[in-house]
Amino acid sequence: MADLQYTKTSIKIISATPGWHLDVWQYLSIPSTKPAPVIIMYVKFHWEKYESKIGAIFRAHGITANKLMGLAPYAEAFASIGYASMIFDYRRWGLSDGTPRNVVVVKEQLEDYRAVIKYVRQDPTFDAERVILFGTSFSGCSLRSIPGPSEANSAAQCPFTGSTAPLKANFITVKQITCAILCAVKQLMGMPPIYILAAAEPSSRQVALLSSEGAGASLHALGSRPGDFPNKVSASSLLQLASYNPSSTAKQIMTPLLIVAPEADNLCLFPGAQTVASIIPDDQGELVTLSGGHFSVYPGRENFQRSLEAQVEFLRRVVPA
Repeated sequence: MADLQYTKTSIKIISATPGWHLDVWQYLSIPSTKPAPVIIMYVKFHWEKYESKIGAIFRAHGITANKLMGLAPYAEAFASIGYASMIFDYRRWGLSDGTPRNVVVVKEQLEDYRAVIKYVRQDPTFDAERVILFGTSFSGCSLRSIPGPSEANSAAQCPFTGSTAPLKANFITVKQITCAILCAVKQLMGMPPIYILAAAEPSSRQVALLSSEGAGASLHALGSRPGDFPNKVSASSLLQLASYNPSSTAKQIMTPLLIVAPEADNLCLFPGAQTVASIIPDDQGELVTLSGGHFSVYPGRENFQRSLEAQVEFLRRVVPA
């Protein structure tokens, strides 16, 4: 298939919170003479009845990131081969509504995926039975945590599985925990959150959600302009991570799931991806192993093309456009 042209449109989708809307980039291949398979970078999928429709890919980003930070190249690549894509920001993040800003609430993020899924399933532009979920990093875990009325194929890139490096017993860790608890208490009382850095180098000795070598520089590099990555998050978000174990639902997956995982990932540990792929029923978990660290699979980095090729091969084989 020759590369297709595509359109990109910004739309608003109603969220579960009255008055708050999700900001979504919608990519559609042209010409499009039939309802399209759609990638919601989360979705559910039926194998039958897709002869005349377009599928969709839904996509959301990792923790503290937004859709300005390197998601467009994936959607462009998928649109060029006949897949529609929906890239969205969670409530409280990026261009979507919600206050206070930059607060991780896992329950809300799963609801946001469902809101986009519902929108796509009700829009005749898309094939409601050929919906593919895509997640990367923290949103990669959501693919295993969103129940729905039907089944979906999924692709997860360097996914958070609940397997992370253990906390170090030091002064910075004590400050992290203290800030997280105080922030949660403040928000329960209706007060503004306590903000910490989203990412910082370990040598900086600063309190941050992510304190691994190269995380800050890599996240900043994902944005195309200064300010695309605000580098701040509520301290209470640490508690959301600590209490979230998406791998517990892996045995409930009934459709193919592709996991692309770098072996040297120091944020979302590789053994967690191996475990999830191995326990998915009926051998439907596929694991593609790459060298390099967590950020090596993103645009402009050494494993981006290999990761993208693995995803395209999976799409063409499992959900042909």
